[in-house]
Order: sequence, then C-alpha cells, then structure tokens
Amino acid sequence: MMAALLSASAAEASADYALFPAASDQLLSAGTAAPQQALGDPARIFAVPRPICEFQLGLRFPSAAPALVSNPRSVLGVEPARKPNVLPGVVVLVGSLAGSASNSWRGGRFSTFHFTNEEFFGRNTYTGGVDKASHFVDYNVAARVLTFAYQELGFTEIRSQLYGSGVSFLAGLTTEIGDGTTSYGFSYEDLVMDAFGAATAFGLAATGWDDTIGFRIGRFNSAKTPPCCYTNASYGRDYSGEMYMGDLKFDGLARRLKLRPGVARYLLLTMNYGTNGYRYVTGEIRQRLIGIEVGLNFAAVMKDLGVPDRTWWGRGLYLFINCFRIPYTGIGFRYDLNHNKWYGPTAGFTPFDTNEATGGR
Repeated sequence: MMAALLSASAAEASADYALFPAASDQLLSAGTAAPQQALGDPARIFAVPRPICEFQLGLRFPSAAPALVSNPRSVLGVEPARKPNVLPGVVVLVGSLAGSASNSWRGGRFSTFHFTNEEFFGRNTYTGGVDKASHFVDYNVAARVLTFAYQELGFTEIRSQLYGSGVSFLAGLTTEIGDGTTSYGFSYEDLVMDAFGAATAFGLAATGWDDTIGFRIGRFNSAKTPPCCYTNASYGRDYSGEMYMGDLKFDGLARRLKLRPGVARYLLLTMNYGTNGYRYVTGEIRQRLIGIEVGLNFAAVMKDLGVPDRTWWGRGLYLFINCFRIPYTGIGFRYDLNHNKWYGPTAGFTPFDTNEATGGR
C-alpha cells in the first residue's frame, strides 16, 4: 500500500504543472493541457505537483448567537453573590449591644456613672492583668464570630469583616458604659484592649494572615485553693483555669515561606497568659503565668480530611476550632512572673507554691 502511494506520488511529481493557468477558474492544471512553456519560464521553475489528498474543512455558522451563561460565577466555581439580608443584620447588631449591656449590669452593684483606673498587667491589679488578655481575645473572637454571621447573611467578605469588627468594638464600648454605672466603673484599659482585639481580627482577615496567626480561649482544671491561704472573695470573677492564647500556625507559615513542613503543618506554637488564685487566695501565693506550648492544629487536620469550607456548617466548625482550645491538646511550660519560677511540662494546670505563705513548713 505504501509502495503504491509513493509510486503514484513520483508519477504525479514528474508531470508539468502551470502556476498561472490561462483560465481564471483553473488554479492548477496539468502541463499537457497548457501551452508550451519556455525552459526559463517561472512556471516551470516553480512547478507545483498535484496534492495526493484533498481536505475540505466545512464551517457553518449558527443562525442565532448562543445564549449567554446566566451565571458566569457558577462556571468558575465561585459562589454566586447573594442579596444581603439587612434586617437580620440589624438584629445581630441590636442583640450584640443588648447582650453586652446585660452582661455589665448583671455583675456589679449599681452606682452613679464613674471611671476607674485598673492598670494593665501589674502584679497588684485585681486580676493580675488576665482580664485585659481576656478583653483582647474575647473581642477578637467576637469579631470573627460576627464576621461569620454577616457573611452567612449575604454580605460581601470585606463588609462582613468591617461590620463584624465594628459591632464587636461597639459591644465593648457598651459594656464599659454599663460598667460605668456599677461598682466596676468605666475602664479605658478594658476599652483599649477591646478595640485592639477587634482591629486585629479585621487586619488579619483582610490581609489573609489569619491562616498564620490566630487567637484562642483555653480552659483547664485549676488548682484547688490551699487551706492555709484562703481569703474572702473580692469582686469580679475568678480567671483561674483560663488561658488566653496567641498561635503561630506552621501550616500557614510554611506556605508563605514556600517550605514543606511535613507533619509539622499539624502543629501550633502558642504563647499564653493566665493567672491563678487572684480572687480566693492570699496575695503572697497568687500567680501571673506566661506560657509557651506546642499544640495540635485541628483546622489543618480537618482540611486534610476533606472537611469542606464552602458550606455553612464547615465554616462554622473551622471557626470554632480556630477560636477555642480543646483541653489537653497542647503541652508546654509556664513561668510564674510573681515568683520567678517555671512549671511544666503541663497542659495548663499549675499548682500553688505555698512555701511563700507557710515559710516552707
């Protein structure tokens, strides 16, 4: 078969063809049908053989233009924009402010409006400063929860972040105004930490750095008050058994540095702060504790297990994991700033050192 084709091709190539035929409807014709040509005629120099095969490409245009895609975002795999539900958004705002006011009025005795100077993290402050860490992390978490709520109500991502952080700050302001009418008083230190927490939530979300840096609330079993050192409770709540945490996520950090972290992507490096005994024990054994620990990044584990982040329940689950520490999922060391002493390894629990109160007995 191949030999036959080659033979036919050679035969065709030996024939003379005219490049410019006399008839306008004949582009190429056999030399036998054309008039005799001179040896130096360009048509003989540039003779073109007849092609072995002919291909015909048929194009047909439709009578009407195809219909446009009604929702191009669906083709690109992007969720379609929804019309925001404004009324539920207002309800979220009003409910947040009402809850903040109720929280402040529930905890103290009413008095005329006044300010108070609580200071920040000093040893002799009424909570050892953990309430300031609490205000920062609590309102950071509140801003993220409110951002999630506004996104689920159909607001754009940036508007949700602005509204979430803004409502979080307004809730903090409402709390302080309410505290100003109770025995607590309006604390500018608390409001500064509220604003800092809400603004940090917005900044990290808007820049995308929330995949690398985060803040969480942690709880654990606190040490029992030793019989030697119990004192009458002061006002305010006891923060023993709580820690407020700032996380460095290896998964996000490695991605930014273009590294392969291996199993380290499932880990967090955490700094935490808490106090022990600032409401129920005598001052000499109270503890201000700053700690460092390595913990599990459950969000990275969930991502590798295929938990979706495009459904409301998936986003809600990621939000919860990124805001709250699951007990006993981190281990590290804590340093008592009041007594210059290390404790650990520990998952949070820190015993009292009663030697200061008993003289070593």
